[in-house]
Amino acid sequence: MREQAIGRDEIDQLAEAGDFNAEQREIALVIAGVSPDAAQWHLFLGRVFLTFGVVLLIAAVGYFVAYNWDAMGRFAKFALLEIAVLAAVIAAAAFVPDDIRSRTALLAAVLLTGPLLAFIGQTYQTGADSYELFLAWALLALPWVVVARWRVLWCFWLLVANAAIGLYFAEVRWSLISSVFFQH
Repeated sequence: MREQAIGRDEIDQLAEAGDFNAEQREIALVIAGVSPDAAQWHLFLGRVFLTFGVVLLIAAVGYFVAYNWDAMGRFAKFALLEIAVLAAVIAAAAFVPDDIRSRTALLAAVLLTGPLLAFIGQTYQTGADSYELFLAWALLALPWVVVARWRVLWCFWLLVANAAIGLYFAEVRWSLISSVFFQH
């Protein structure tokens, strides 16, 4: 007969029943392996701060281009955004595929794709609707999201895809419905 692993819920039930005091509960959690030790906390916080740092760096690139919109030529803005995307993809390829550094580099590439598409649409006045921007962003980012195999990136991709779907129904379908039902 196979022994069942004891988890946090079982230990908490034993502590609530009075079988463990608070100190014994903490020791039991460490022994069962459900309470993180210092090395696990260090690894977790390192990953969180790396991810937040990458997100803030990408925001800085976007704000830099927006702030210097009039001072920079369109080729300089395009080059800055495109070089940032290229650097992120090269960085992702330089690391081991399932490493957090590779995944955050792909996150940077996905995040930078949106401002790049917005810049192209703004500069060249493509006439695209908002949902088309988000749809293109989702389609262009999908290969990187699949390669990264990271829940964080999948969640962001779903957010972009849902924005495309929501904007589609808000812009296209609402205009069709309003033209049919609200004619003057």
